[in-house]
Amino acid sequence: QRWAFNVIPDNAPVIRFADEPKRAVNGALELTYEIEDDYGPTSAQALFGQADAQSPNARPLYDAPEMPLSLPRRGAENNAARTSRDLTEHPWAGSRVELTLEAADAAEQTALSETKTIVLPERPFANSLARALVEQRRILALDANRKAHVLALIDAITLRPEDTFENMSHYLGVMVARTRLRMAESDEALRDVADYLWAMALQIEDGALTDAERRLRQAQEALRQALENGASDEEIEQLMAELREAMREFM
Repeated sequence: QRWAFNVIPDNAPVIRFADEPKRAVNGALELTYEIEDDYGPTSAQALFGQADAQSPNARPLYDAPEMPLSLPRRGAENNAARTSRDLTEHPWAGSRVELTLEAADAAEQTALSETKTIVLPERPFANSLARALVEQRRILALDANRKAHVLALIDAITLRPEDTFENMSHYLGVMVARTRLRMAESDEALRDVADYLWAMALQIEDGALTDAERRLRQAQEALRQALENGASDEEIEQLMAELREAMREFM
């Protein structure tokens, strides 16, 4: 018996943007893209990096956001897929970032898309004090060495509390943040301060609605991801029930 074999190379995958990255109605980052591979990709993700020049000695407190990408369904037109994720709570939200898509196949070959520069969608705050706290949190999160600068900013907004604060409990909360920041020595303690600034901003902006709104957003995100990933009818029905309950609580 004789056999003849033809060896076919396994080409690396290709990934590219099918549309410009955009902010969805609920504030999530929405990406539309196409992935091609001989035998189908095994994973894909969005990679983020700071677009604006940082100090050579910058000490970021948080890693870049993580955003796994849904893979195209079998038979999808142009091998297109869409993923959206709410990153508005991440400390990088509101900053300019460089966004690149990465895909991998079973042979662990990877491919990168072109890089786009965008402003990472952030949660809008109507209250000027809440906006100021979020901005100070972002400055601290991107470079812990700017601790003294953030302290100076807090001193500026608390200089005349009677003109800045409508609710004096908010003034006390900001002063607690200042004390905690002044005493923070480790990165872990500084991250606690950054988290506290975010919680204070939400409290000032939303009051008692914060927890209910967060649960509603999480329920919406979970259902969206399940639909994109082809979840079973049973799982979708369960997530729909959770969304209805979260909406009832929010209302």
